[in-house]
Amino acid sequence: MVNDPHAAGLNHLWLGLSDWEMGYRHPQFVKQAESLGYLVATYDSYTTVQDPQNPANSSFDTALFNESLYKNGAIVNANGTKVSGFQGQGYATEPTIMMPYVKQRFASIMNNIKFNSWFVDSDGDATFYEDYSKTHPATEQQQMNAIIQRLQFFDNQNMVVGTEEGNWFSASSVDFTQGMVTPAFNWMDPDMKDKSSPYDWGSYWPPEAPTIFMKPVPIKQLYYDVFVNPEYNLPLYELVFHDSVIASDHWLSGSLKIQGEDNTRSLTELLYDVPPLYHLNLDTWNQEKDQISSYYKVWSPVEQKAAELPMTNFSWLTSDLLVQKSIYGDQLEVIANYSDKTYSAENHHIPPQSVLIDWLNSGKTEIYTPHN
Repeated sequence: MVNDPHAAGLNHLWLGLSDWEMGYRHPQFVKQAESLGYLVATYDSYTTVQDPQNPANSSFDTALFNESLYKNGAIVNANGTKVSGFQGQGYATEPTIMMPYVKQRFASIMNNIKFNSWFVDSDGDATFYEDYSKTHPATEQQQMNAIIQRLQFFDNQNMVVGTEEGNWFSASSVDFTQGMVTPAFNWMDPDMKDKSSPYDWGSYWPPEAPTIFMKPVPIKQLYYDVFVNPEYNLPLYELVFHDSVIASDHWLSGSLKIQGEDNTRSLTELLYDVPPLYHLNLDTWNQEKDQISSYYKVWSPVEQKAAELPMTNFSWLTSDLLVQKSIYGDQLEVIANYSDKTYSAENHHIPPQSVLIDWLNSGKTEIYTPHN
């Protein structure tokens, strides 16, 4: 699983595991991946605590702490009730008291397996409360500062650090985000949870190929317009943060997840300079490797040139908004033609559903047309 992509020329990858136990069970995978120059990260989170004696979900590893935190560490509402945790499980934890647990868990994991990257779920989503607890009262500002401190702790451990969404306050503390480009939206519509519906997003079964990740699914026009349609998309995040944070899709909205939209999303990834995100096992790799490898050969040089450059300009070149241009520093220009007609300008003819990459300093240009 790690050698085949490397042999295919994919020499810069971030590999995210679902939890640290996966690393414990497959240490040779982690070591081999890191020896090939890849980043390997464990998933981690500190926003929910469950009852350690009788957890609502025993597989929710990141929410398992000690009895003291479960009884005393919850955020408290003004009426004295405790704020519920993720999906109503357990309680939401007070960020200002979590640092000892962060340090303890980090040391324990690293004593078993040496990851070189860390993904901290939820911290970048800007969910803050006023905590009315008598033992650890906190304002939203104090909670935000505590989460910044938590992310900076991992950053100070020589880790490449990521978080979910990555709102503005977290930008100085993380290297990458997941969810600012295409968020998780499968919870927004009952049809996306209905097993009899063509829009069903899938489940976490089977464990070797969870359909929630790997099954391509069509989406309704509303969600297409909001999350995919280039007529309505605008790279505001990239215009502000591109040269400091690598932004990508949410892991529930991977690059190949939305049925029939591989081409459109590839054009957007090149236009916005955001990395593709894939869910792979050996079967899906063998099915998709030609598409992934050919795309990587185009996308990776763009990323290596543009990653540390600001997006200095974004514009629409046609009245239908389907031809768009981004400029990175003074070194790279990308024009995406989402339309079904050839676009001619600047001495170039860009075919339908294609992108022009112009390396401004060298004068080199390249036209790329992805294929489903």
